[in-house]
Amino acid sequence: MPDFLYHYTTIDTLQYMFREDHRVEFRFTDYRFLNDAEEGTFLNKYVNRQSENFRSCLTQTARLLFDKEKESLNRLLLTGDKYFYIMSFGELEDSMQFWRQDYAKDKGICLKINTSKFESMKTVKGVSTPKFKKVIYAGLKDDMKTVFPELKKKIEREAIKVNQGKAKLANYRFIHFLPNPYEVKNAVWRSECEWRLVVPDKSIVDYKQDEYKIDNTGIPRTKIWIDNPFEEIILGPSFTPSYEVSIKRWLSDRGFGDINVRCGDGVLNK
Repeated sequence: MPDFLYHYTTIDTLQYMFREDHRVEFRFTDYRFLNDAEEGTFLNKYVNRQSENFRSCLTQTARLLFDKEKESLNRLLLTGDKYFYIMSFGELEDSMQFWRQDYAKDKGICLKINTSKFESMKTVKGVSTPKFKKVIYAGLKDDMKTVFPELKKKIEREAIKVNQGKAKLANYRFIHFLPNPYEVKNAVWRSECEWRLVVPDKSIVDYKQDEYKIDNTGIPRTKIWIDNPFEEIILGPSFTPSYEVSIKRWLSDRGFGDINVRCGDGVLNK
């Protein structure tokens, strides 16, 4: 994992993320409502496209296991009864690729998070923070054995257990072998180098959220609060240098004076 990751958003979000109680609010969105129109559906499309080729390399029992996995994945798409909440980060710092996005054109900012600091923290309720997951990128023509190099080994290992009577085929449920739908995206987005923080629906109780709601736009969201893991706020190219001073003062008034603020220029891509 990189030492730092970056979250692109609008300056308006500072009002709820950085509170006067010195806590930072992390807002998670149901993954099916993110910007990518294929979010949550691309994995199904990819697996359905590549399944016959992949099945041909499996033993008979392993094929049955894979078919159950595929069936479960398709059922998930139809029922939509599994909820996962996402907050997205990327490896690109001060990148024009993101400043050009509609949400960032006029008032976009980039939050630089210290990943090791974040992962060692506890939420305000005393629970460990969620872990970063790196997005897997796949093209529709990419071989499954290449995209998921451990998949065949995992399925064959379980097939041996079934053949030996140590496990029952009927006991395998979603999702044992494939990644979750929110972990896989179309390769056209590979340049974003995305990582995600994920809060499963079942963990909302564990995180003891102070707020979970379907907002006035119909989107399910949840939130957690932690101490500050952000080291810098980079202002998009549309901001003038005067904003550096005013935003730095605004943060300092709320107890976040250790966060650096600077204007970006959109040329860094590291």
